[in-house]
Amino acid sequence: MLGIYALGQFLGESDSVLWLSRPAQYVKRAGATFVNPNHLAALLVLLMPLSLGQAFLARSKPAVRVVHGYAALMMLGGLAVSMSRGGWLAGGLVIAAFLGWVAGRRRQLRLPAAILVGALGIASAVFMVFNAKAKLRVEGIGTEGVPDSGNRLPLWRPALAMWRDHPWTGVGPGHYDVRYPQYRDVAMQLSPGHAHNEYLNTLADYGLAGFGLAMASVLAMGASVWFSRKYVERGTGDLGDKGSNRAAFFMGATLGLAGLAVHSAGEFALHVPALGLVAMVMAGQLASMARFASDRWWFTPGIVTRLAITVGLLLGMAWLLPTAWNRLREARVLASARQFDHVTEELINLLRVAARLSPGNPRTAFEIGDNLRRASRFSGAEWSGKADEALEWLGKAARLNPHDPGPHMSLAEAWLWRGDLDKAMASSAMATQLGPGFIAAAELHGTILFRRGDYAGARVQFQRSVEWHPWAAHYARAYIAACDKALAQAAKPGAP
Repeated sequence: MLGIYALGQFLGESDSVLWLSRPAQYVKRAGATFVNPNHLAALLVLLMPLSLGQAFLARSKPAVRVVHGYAALMMLGGLAVSMSRGGWLAGGLVIAAFLGWVAGRRRQLRLPAAILVGALGIASAVFMVFNAKAKLRVEGIGTEGVPDSGNRLPLWRPALAMWRDHPWTGVGPGHYDVRYPQYRDVAMQLSPGHAHNEYLNTLADYGLAGFGLAMASVLAMGASVWFSRKYVERGTGDLGDKGSNRAAFFMGATLGLAGLAVHSAGEFALHVPALGLVAMVMAGQLASMARFASDRWWFTPGIVTRLAITVGLLLGMAWLLPTAWNRLREARVLASARQFDHVTEELINLLRVAARLSPGNPRTAFEIGDNLRRASRFSGAEWSGKADEALEWLGKAARLNPHDPGPHMSLAEAWLWRGDLDKAMASSAMATQLGPGFIAAAELHGTILFRRGDYAGARVQFQRSVEWHPWAAHYARAYIAACDKALAQAAKPGAP
């Protein structure tokens, strides 16, 4: 269904996901129910081999096998119009491996496999020649600064730097984005969220200790698959000629997870719950195939074991369910807050509710403080008394997340507006220390230096902005000209 929906989006040039608008960056790319089309591609790469296995290998009636073949075709179409280059690569490798295995192990299927290879080759060539977006995606793969760029180096280099600084334990679970400002690549000025590489992201977050544990589980599953392969699929003349649903699932799940592993080298697929849960279920089912290899894998738990497992599950649920319920309430409140396009008392009250539900969330504290700061400066008189509260919330946000330059930048702007250049300077200096490659922080620091009369220091900050983003440095160039004029005036004989 997702493949069909994606094809409908593509053919209808839809700019929405269900009833919601999609970001402009995904124009002419289909994502079905996913906002990011790369995530749709990851799911299709994961599931498509299952349908191929059922169509070619399963012991099913012809009509059922035709349905599975049609499903695989629709998923292939959805993968194509997702315009995901990583998805194309992973999907191509999966299909090539599957058809190569079929041709080598099923003599009677060699001709259908060859015909399918030819048809897919012709369809791919036609798609690439006549679809402008597909050509742009291929041509822009290594070009930096264009919408279809595939350059992930600005995200990968900081991840490697985090790992080098914290080789054994990493910067902390889910902390890649939190620590990114300190390691920022100047080509990436936005918050990236993830490293767009699950392997580097794991190293950055968990270090070698966590990466080793994760890889150990993958290797254990791989060993189980390798050990049980000959008991699941016994080749031509046994299960092979007759077909086997067990062999179909085994082959499809193995290739699907392998394809996801390839795709994960260029995307944060496993951080998406829909993808992680499907992969986990498939991996569990695949690992369970080892029970066909030996009676050693069969285990019947006794009453003590059952009680221990039940108690453990109940204790886990006793902690998890209230926590999950509280997070759900917070998420709903924050979703309501995002509907506002300007600061109102209702927006601030919603954010305060979210802060009470999750007092340790630094982002909510920052949004309250920054909204109050802007409202107290630019809105009506009813907001004039909110500046002190804004400073309190911004200070709390800075304490909750000591790695984020955002609260310090907002504090600097608040003190600058109030005319306290010393406090503005201290906050701005902290922001540039936490975000050494952040253009906005450098320009704010330069502005405060200029106001203090340090034109040489201000010029250094603005010159950095021009060097980092020369095509979008109009603000910095204007201040550089003002600094040069002030420095020239100060250099004249008799100038004060």
